[in-house]
This record gives sequence, structure tokens and C-alpha cells, in this order.
Amino acid sequence: LHAKRDEIDYSRVHFWWGDERFVAADSADRNFVQAQDALFQHIKVPQENLHAFPAAENGLTLAEATRTFAEHYAEVNPQIAFAYMGMGPDGHVASLFPGQESLSGRENVIAVHNSPKPPPQRLSFTYETINKAKQIWFTVAGADKADAVSVVFGDTPESLPAGRISGKEKTVWYIDQTAGNLVWGC
Repeated sequence: LHAKRDEIDYSRVHFWWGDERFVAADSADRNFVQAQDALFQHIKVPQENLHAFPAAENGLTLAEATRTFAEHYAEVNPQIAFAYMGMGPDGHVASLFPGQESLSGRENVIAVHNSPKPPPQRLSFTYETINKAKQIWFTVAGADKADAVSVVFGDTPESLPAGRISGKEKTVWYIDQTAGNLVWGC
């Protein structure tokens, strides 16, 4: 497995996060720190290919961080080939939660001031930005997600954030038995 991993030319691969908790750069709550621990310490990827959201450091406000990262995204203008997503028990994706429908629009990046899941301040790509990806793959596991899966695969999928996400070319869902139980009776 390690040999296959090491055959990839990571100088040609860029990594973007769909959302981030606006906390200190070294906080274990940051998605970037978790990815660093799980993956990036094991592969040779150029630092400039890691497009992490800004952290809550040096007096940077959430509004400034949002503007800074939106400018970076616009400057790079990435063509995202593949997005790997999860889904929360409430059907949220990235930091797009149910009941926050105003969190879409023309911007690529938005500030979330009062996330229902701690911590309250976050940065997130919008629905429109996520949906620009050619392929989106979801991995959903756990009985606590069965209700949300039943909505996403039901008559009104768009009533949950996850039901509003789809890749331009392909959307793939990997759902374990417990999460899919209400839909497929697994």
C-alpha cells in the first residue's frame, strides 16, 4: 500500500478543504491539523499545494479570513476534479447546516458566525463552489445518520444540505448498513 502511495507525483496534486473551524492554527479541532496528522506527514506534497483556510491568529477576524481565502481561491481558480465529503447526522456538509439557507450565493467562501456545532465560527465553501467539482464522493457511516440518509434519498433531498450537493459529472455515495437501514433495510 505504501509503495502505491509513494508512486503519486504530489507536485501535481492540490488539496483544498471544504470548510474549517476558525480556531488557532495548532488546534486539534482544525481539519488541517487532522489531515496533517493522518496524511500529510506521510507523503511528500509541496506546502504550496496545501490550500488551508486561515486560522484565528494574530488578530485576524473571521471576516478578514473569509476575504483573504476568497481572494486566494479566486486567484488560483482551481478546477476541482474530485471532492471527498462526509455528512453529519443532521445532514450538514462542510459547514453548511440545515436552517442556514442564506449561506449560499455568489461568493465562493462564506463565514459561519454561529454554527450549531461547536466551535461557532467557521469558514466554508458555498454550495455553488462545492458543486463545481467534477466528481463528489460521500462516505457516510453510523446509525445516527440513518434519518438524514432517508431524507437525502427520499422525495425532498434538497431539504437537507447534503441533498443540495452533486458533482458536475458524477456523485457517488458509500453508505454503511447502519446509515442506510431506513432506505434499503440493510
